[in-house]
Amino acid sequence: MDIGRFHRSTLRARAKLRDFTDGETLAAEGDDNGELAIVLEGSVRLSRRGRLLRTLKPGDYFGELDLMALGKRQLSATAQTAGRLLIITREALYHLI
Repeated sequence: MDIGRFHRSTLRARAKLRDFTDGETLAAEGDDNGELAIVLEGSVRLSRRGRLLRTLKPGDYFGELDLMALGKRQLSATAQTAGRLLIITREALYHLI
């Protein structure tokens, strides 16, 4: 799917890169920060109530429900290794639509 040159440049201008370290808490259950995070490098553990659900690798993402304002975060995300995320905020999404 091609989102178009305008949307790509808008997203590029508004998205943020975030480096993280091994063991760092990236998102906590119950937070409401309106962000989608795409794993670019490294790996991230997703858990609910302390129980591991899944390990994310580059290309995977989390926070899509929070981005769409559908409630508070349902999962916690913790860095399993050092890496980098691409963060898309709710505000950035609104500029695309």
